[in-house]
Amino acid sequence: MIGLGAGALAFRLIGERLATMAPPWLGKWLPFVGSGGVAGVADSASFDYMRDGKVDWKKAGLAGILSVAIGFAGLGVAQYGGKLIGPAVVSKINDIPLTAVSVFKDGTTSAPKTVGDTPFGAWLQKFAGKRTDKSSSPKFDFAKVRKEGIKKIENKYGGVVEGESNKSSVLNPRDIRFMQSTISNKTGDYTVFNNANTFSKNPSKIFELEPIRVWKDGKGNIWTLDHRRLGAARLAEIDKIPVRWVSKAEVYKDAWKLTTKVDGKSVILKNGDGTTHIIK
Repeated sequence: MIGLGAGALAFRLIGERLATMAPPWLGKWLPFVGSGGVAGVADSASFDYMRDGKVDWKKAGLAGILSVAIGFAGLGVAQYGGKLIGPAVVSKINDIPLTAVSVFKDGTTSAPKTVGDTPFGAWLQKFAGKRTDKSSSPKFDFAKVRKEGIKKIENKYGGVVEGESNKSSVLNPRDIRFMQSTISNKTGDYTVFNNANTFSKNPSKIFELEPIRVWKDGKGNIWTLDHRRLGAARLAEIDKIPVRWVSKAEVYKDAWKLTTKVDGKSVILKNGDGTTHIIK
């Protein structure tokens, strides 16, 4: 352990001196990575000496090279690929052993020296701790988006025209607009494409489903609250779809769906494999 501390300190001091003559990136990393390499050599040598009474310099050298390689690789990822580093990745790196378990003459054993025991490992752990997990996105604020949707319905589209609430009728799918900007192809066991194929072969099948909910704005445009069935009907190119007119209260309850950027004339279908299809 004395060799470990002395070796690391010596290289760190020498490395800092050499860093002033090296390129900026190397100057920044050299003292840190180099001290880890010397620590690996010193630690391996110390264990060998205490266990066997002699030093296996070949193994010690390999331990040092491995420490330096891991140090440079880790710093490179941390510097240029921060988005790829997470607590789980850091944990895996820090658990990499640099020396094998040593059994001493008195029967005691040493815990394996790992990357996490080096200065680099300690620094990497701090880096991971400061990183925010971007995969945990903020919760969707329904209240806020719903309020914005209501405002848009009133200011841009003239509000909701009532009078036929809860009445059922039949409309042409092309006369109905989409509130949402995107929809998913698959939900449960059904997909928009499969439904479209069914409706195309037998248009009457759509009448076996619940009518889609629709409403009319102050400018005379008709909108839906149920987008996937309308999307399937559009793809199938059928000319009739059962609808149920809803109240202003029901429209405003689902006002958060109003995200269209094209006044509802089309919707983007997400296929689930990274590709999309525009339904017009």
